[in-house]
Formats: sequence, C-alpha cells, structure tokens
Amino acid sequence: GIKQYLKSKLFSVPLVFVIGNSAYIIMLVLIFWQSNQYQWNVIDIVFWWGIIGIIYNAGILITFWRMLSKNISFEFPLKKTIKYITSAIITSIISHMILTEYLVYEKEIMEFGPSIIPHILFFIGMYFGLMLLLDKEFRLLVKQIFQELKKLS
Repeated sequence: GIKQYLKSKLFSVPLVFVIGNSAYIIMLVLIFWQSNQYQWNVIDIVFWWGIIGIIYNAGILITFWRMLSKNISFEFPLKKTIKYITSAIITSIISHMILTEYLVYEKEIMEFGPSIIPHILFFIGMYFGLMLLLDKEFRLLVKQIFQELKKLS
C-alpha cells in the first residue's frame, strides 16, 4: 500500500530533492528579506547565497551518502581525499599570492580575459604537477592516457 510506496526508493529520492529545494528557497527568501530589511550590499547577499548553496549541497550529499551506505558498503578514500584537498589548498594559496602581486585588473573583459589565461594555465599545471608528485594512481592514470594517445597517432 501507501506505506510501502513511501518507503520505496522511487519515492525517497525525489522527496529528498523536494525537501532540499524547499529548504533552499525558504533560506533564500529569508536572506533576501533580511538584506532588504537591513540594506545589505550586493557582496553580502552573494556571500550568503553561496553559503546557502553549500549548505544545500552538503545536505543532499550527506542524505544520499546515507541512503547509499545502506545498500552498498564502501570505504571512503580519506587519504586520497586529503591529498587532493591539500594540493588544491596549496595551489590556491600560491595562485592568490601570484594574482594579487602580478595580475592587472582591467575594466574591459576583452583586455582582462587574455591576460588571465596564462595564469589559469599555470595554476592548472601546478595542480597537476603536485598531484603527479603526491599520488601514485594519478601518475599511473596520466601514463595510461599518454599510452592511449600514442596508439591513436
């Protein structure tokens, strides 16, 4: 009957999204109401909008992780995750230092866009370089990609 349907996966997955989206919209309405009430500037509104987005996505992720762990046993790769997060943090800190020191912010996007492309490519290369140093499986993946590319040429 209806109880079995409510407990089924056909109902639970959409229900998670309905509840999550409803909570997201309610939080946004509250933030916009507060911002209008206290005359917040645009930066504050965007900041809180981002925080709400993080909370929403974290809630959905945790809910689905719990639902999945009931059906599948799997061990979270904590060590690898820490390596990737550490690499991202190191790259971000170095990127921030370099950008604040050397990047010239232009008002026109057509002038600013081309000037930031070399920085972006450098940071991507730095991240991949760090991952090559830190992660054996990443090195193996890159090696296999190059082997496949050689076969194609």
